[in-house]
Amino acid sequence: MTLVWQEENGQRREVATMPDMFTFPLWGVFDGRWLVYARSSLMRAAPHGGGGSELFAWDSESRTAPRQVLGTADFLFRPPLRDGKLVVTRVLGEDRNELTLHDLAAGTVRTVATGPVSAVGFHGADLLWFDRATARLNAVGPDGKAGSAPQPSPGPGTTVDVTTDGQTTAWVSRDERALTVWRPDWAAPVRVFRVTPPAASAAATSLPPGTRPPTVDPFHKVATPTAVGDLVIFQYHLGWYVADLRSGSYVRLTADHAHAVVSGEALLVDPDNNSDPAQQHAYSLLRPNRLPPLPACP
Repeated sequence: MTLVWQEENGQRREVATMPDMFTFPLWGVFDGRWLVYARSSLMRAAPHGGGGSELFAWDSESRTAPRQVLGTADFLFRPPLRDGKLVVTRVLGEDRNELTLHDLAAGTVRTVATGPVSAVGFHGADLLWFDRATARLNAVGPDGKAGSAPQPSPGPGTTVDVTTDGQTTAWVSRDERALTVWRPDWAAPVRVFRVTPPAASAAATSLPPGTRPPTVDPFHKVATPTAVGDLVIFQYHLGWYVADLRSGSYVRLTADHAHAVVSGEALLVDPDNNSDPAQQHAYSLLRPNRLPPLPACP
């Protein structure tokens, strides 16, 4: 399998060739110069077959061979990347992560925090990261000291699913049924999407005290929010949606089982149509920031 980088003018360049047919790229992020991607193998012997992934970086200016940034490990997908600064949230154990800041040009690594933490993104030169123990966002400047970026307080009912594009910050509630958004010029955070669970059945309400009722359709959950200017793209149930902060409306972007990847201001959609021949996909590239505002809800 080959990883290909394509410019806007259609010119293509092979970045890397995966070593065998069972190794595949999981995702990639690009900041205008640096391409960072993860790859994983399901079949080769340990450590490659242990469930972790390997992280690589490629410089599109020098166009030298990609170099490995992180060995086989478990980490949160799509780490924030800006101006050659990469922030990796590596999973150490249950509710315990390590947050590291990688300067790709200098080749240096610095540990930012350890614990129930996750990288969120950048606000200017400041790195934003979320600490679930305190339920607060934190800002760290390039010098390692506390940054000056304004920070909302998501609160204790927040998951580690927090994101920002430097202006808009969005997060998912711990029950994964609500999406909340905040901007520095807003008086308070605003909930833009909420899943209302169905009423409990008679069987569920008649259970003995202390017994937990069965989960009702666990697929109806909000996940993977990404802020893109005035839009917040997120996953719900089996599809992808976009909420427009200009009008307060939202709309579905994809059909069931489609895949969507947001990188910067671009959205790549894979319909996963199981076409023949196998593994043939018709990708669509959207620029959400160029779309007109959605009409307001009635």
